[in-house]
Amino acid sequence: MIDITSSSAVSVSGKHALQLLENARAVQSDGEHTYTANGSLQVSSANDTGALVASIIKLIMDAKGNTLLTIAATGGDSTASARTGDGNDTIRMSVSKITGIEAGDGNDYINATAEGGSEAYSAPYWEGISSVSGGDGNDTILLSSDGTVKSVSGGNGDDAMVITARYHALAIDGGDGHDMIRLDTGSVVALNGGDGNDHINLSARGTIHAVSGGKGDDTVIIDNQGKWAASYYYAIGDGQDTLSTNAAIEIHAFSETGTARYNIADARIERDGNVVTLSFGNDNDSLRIEFTGAMAEAEQYAFTYNAAIGSLMIHDAATPASDLTTFVTSFTRPQSA
Repeated sequence: MIDITSSSAVSVSGKHALQLLENARAVQSDGEHTYTANGSLQVSSANDTGALVASIIKLIMDAKGNTLLTIAATGGDSTASARTGDGNDTIRMSVSKITGIEAGDGNDYINATAEGGSEAYSAPYWEGISSVSGGDGNDTILLSSDGTVKSVSGGNGDDAMVITARYHALAIDGGDGHDMIRLDTGSVVALNGGDGNDHINLSARGTIHAVSGGKGDDTVIIDNQGKWAASYYYAIGDGQDTLSTNAAIEIHAFSETGTARYNIADARIERDGNVVTLSFGNDNDSLRIEFTGAMAEAEQYAFTYNAAIGSLMIHDAATPASDLTTFVTSFTRPQSA
C-alpha cells in the first residue's frame, strides 16, 4: 500500500492545488500541481488527471512490491508526506516542507529536500522535515532542509545517513546495525548511533548536545564550530569508543540501562599528549578522545568535574568551564528506538 499526501499553495489563475493519493487512487481539486515519475511523466491538469496518477503509481511498483516514487513541486509553498510498504523502495521528494516519510522494511533509498518556501526563515525552529523512518533494512537516507530536521530513524540494518539542516537536527537515531551518519547543521540535539559499530561525523555551528554512539565500538568525529562544549553520552556496556574533536567536550556517563548517572569520578583517566582516555572499570568499556585543531594546541588542559550531575568537561584551561556550558540540560541518555 502507498499513501501519499501532497498540497501546494501555488496560485494559478487565483486557484490552489490539493492532491491526495490513497491506495493508488487519486483525488484532484481545481488548480495545477506537478508530479514527476521516472523523470518523464508529469501530472499538471486539474480536471482529468486522476486515472493518469493512478497509472503512474502502478507503473513504478514491480511485482515484488518495490516502489519508485518521485514527488517534485516548484514555486510557492508545498507540503508532502509518503508511506510505502515493505520492499526495496526508492523515494525522491523535493518540496517546501516534508511532514513525514515512512519507507517500511527493505533496503530503501530516500532522497528528500525541503526547500522552505515562504516559511523557511519565519522562525528559528521551522520544521522543514518533520520525520523520516527507513524501517528495517540497509537504508540510504539523504536529507536536506532549509529549516530543522526534527526526527530521523534508520531502523535495524546497516544504514547510511547524510543530513544537512540550516537550523537544527533533532532526534537522529541510527538504530541497530553498523551505521554511517554524516551531519552538517546549525545545532544538534539527541544523536544516537544505536547498537553496532557506527561511524558518526558531525559538524555544527551551535549547540552539540547528547551525542552517543550507542552500544558497540564507535568512531565519532565532531567538528565544533560553536562556542559551547559538545556533550557526549556514554553508558557502561557501550564498548570501546573513539572520539575526535577540535573543541571542549563534556562527558556524561550512565549506568548500563542508560537511566541512572554513573559517577565519572570513578573512571580512570589517562592523558598522553593530545589524547585522553577514560576507562570505566573493565577492559571492555573505554572512551578514547583525540583532540585536534585549537584543542590540540592548548598549552594546558583543564578537567572540570560537575558534582551535581557527575559529568566531566575537558577544555582549554585558558577558558573557564562556565563560559563553555550550553543552555541545554538533560539528565537521561538518549535511547535508541
